[in-house]
Amino acid sequence: MKPARRLALAGALWGLTLQCGCALVVRPEVEPKPAEAGAKNRYAGIVTIDSSKVPTDLASPYWDKIRNGGPLVIGINRRYPPFGAPAKAGEARAWVGFDVELAEHLGRTLGVPVELRGLASTEVGDALAKGEIDLALAGLTRTVERGAQVNFSRPYLVVSLGALIERRFVEGTQGTDEESRRNSFKSYFDLAEIPGLRIGVAENTRPQRLATSHFSDAKLIGFPDARAAAEALAAGEINAVVHDAPFIRAWQILNPSSAGRITSLLEPATEEPICVAMRKGDLEFLRFLDVYVDEIRHDGTVKRYYQRHFVEGAWAKQSDLSGGAQ
Repeated sequence: MKPARRLALAGALWGLTLQCGCALVVRPEVEPKPAEAGAKNRYAGIVTIDSSKVPTDLASPYWDKIRNGGPLVIGINRRYPPFGAPAKAGEARAWVGFDVELAEHLGRTLGVPVELRGLASTEVGDALAKGEIDLALAGLTRTVERGAQVNFSRPYLVVSLGALIERRFVEGTQGTDEESRRNSFKSYFDLAEIPGLRIGVAENTRPQRLATSHFSDAKLIGFPDARAAAEALAAGEINAVVHDAPFIRAWQILNPSSAGRITSLLEPATEEPICVAMRKGDLEFLRFLDVYVDEIRHDGTVKRYYQRHFVEGAWAKQSDLSGGAQ
């Protein structure tokens, strides 16, 4: 994609985000500044609702469970930082990350204990259908395919697709026109300007489906998950990996020794809405989740957790992911 076209697309996406009121676009190249020491957090405190005031004549299994004291069982993505990751030994929590804190916040808001279950994203739909979990906050992108199986709340985050790529494909000889052209490569879509790439994708995912249509000149190679694809890139078996931008950033944090050979393309290019998932059949509770998401977006809660995990990397200090992000 030519630079002018890419800039026009980015502008259109940003304008659409403002019009639609999307939650928060992850723009890794323009990060919020870390909070100054002693600065006050400007976000609303947690208010526990009185579930006894919820009408009892509603056909709502979720509200019934909450009125009975829970617990609320919430699935998180077990290896998808900064959303979720196993904690180091000795940490107060078994899991750490953005979604972990958000799940605990939701539990305190509802006044019920929360039990967290670590899952892969592909396991969420079945776990909800079987009643093994009540909700999922697992870095899940809302898609048509998933929407046929579960109900989704409004997005609490909106992220973009990104890419890891060998530097030699995006860095030309210094002082040449080729260097100037390649230095313009900033986003996922710029991979289409590089013919003959071998691109790794996680099988049966939205990034794989989109890559099939976006990169017709590339050879797509499927892997069980994004972590395996990134390991193949580090081993020199492929030239690039495409996945959600949070994974791309997390992998770089966990693999600093690869910075000399592998770089990232993180300029926002697509919109991937990240939502809470729940079982079908309880529209009353779904409406509550939408109100809850709106409130935490607007009162600063989402921005606070985003700052902590996406910008400051708190998850990396607390997690046990020596094998890399998945």
